[in-house]
Order: sequence, then structure tokens, then C-alpha cells
Amino acid sequence: MATANTKRNKDADSNDLYTTSRQSLKLLWDNAPRVLQRATTVVDNSFGLGDITRFFQEKGKKVYGYDLHNYGDDYANHLDKVTYGDFLEAEEQTRLDTNHVMVFNPPFTLTYEFVNKSLKMCDNLFMFNRLNTLESIKRSEKIKSKEWPLKKVYIFSRRVSCPKGIHYEQSPNATAYAWFEFEVGYEGEPTICWL
Repeated sequence: MATANTKRNKDADSNDLYTTSRQSLKLLWDNAPRVLQRATTVVDNSFGLGDITRFFQEKGKKVYGYDLHNYGDDYANHLDKVTYGDFLEAEEQTRLDTNHVMVFNPPFTLTYEFVNKSLKMCDNLFMFNRLNTLESIKRSEKIKSKEWPLKKVYIFSRRVSCPKGIHYEQSPNATAYAWFEFEVGYEGEPTICWL
């Protein structure tokens, strides 16, 4: 995940990369609805070092990944399928079936674009992002209109870290993160739970 100040750079080095901690993935897995556990395939549209896809592969899922940058074969050779290139510019494929879920940690500044594109491809999304994602006028309009069918927000009771770069440099736990669950066809109000 990119920082709020990071501009999109196709030659980005590892300093623009923020990974998803195993702790946050385990908390999601232990508390998420059955749709995540019964899915056969997990797709990560910004897989980086493969933390998300490795976790779900260990749970017996097929894992597919997209990323703009190739951080090295060691980070991708566990994937059943990998696509390098700009996910946002890629041609839309056939809509993924109900056996698929997307679990991803997008660059923060591109949250809007990643959610828009992902909802065109998949019915069930789980996005790791800053809790203040909810504060944007543009994003809140999408949620209120149900164009982004936000079903649930999983807030961490304790701060989790997002290690930086390919060397997993420790970062302070000053930012509040959450998992956001979107489900195409959901018409209710979003609910909040704590992890």
C-alpha cells in the first residue's frame, strides 16, 4: 500500500510498498463470514510481496495475483496465476464467479479506482485500508448511493502494523486500519464490528 503522499510511479521501488500483516489476515479469517471461508479462489489485485495470497494458499485456496511491479520471482512463484501490469488499465475480464473473492490492500491514494474496478470483476471484496477511507466525500457518496455496497467494517481493537518495503521495515502503529467488506447486491446499511 502506498503512503498518502506517494504518487503512482511505474518504476516504484520497494519504499512505496506496505505489506499486510499476518496478524490482520488471521483476524479477518477468524471473524469473517462464510463467503470468505467457502470461496475456492482468492484474487489479490495488488499482491506486492504476496502476504495475502500466501496466507490464503495455506488455507487451501487457489490464489491469483496482479501487481504493477515485479518484486522478484520469490514473491510470486506460489501463485496459481500472476499478472504483471497496471490492474487499473487492464481490460476487464469475464466477471469472476461466486467461488472467487478479492482480498487486497491497494495503494491508499488509489482506493477509489481500485474499488471501482474490483466491483466490476467480483461480487465479494475484502479490502485492507486506513479507517479514514470512510472520510472522503467522493467515497462516502459511493457508499451512500450503494454503488459501493459496503456490508461490514472490521475495525482492529488494537493497532496493527503495515511493514514497509521488501525488507519488512517496521513502521509505527500510529494509523488505524480496518477490513472493508463489499458485497454486490447488498442493500442494507454497513455494520461495524471489532477485531
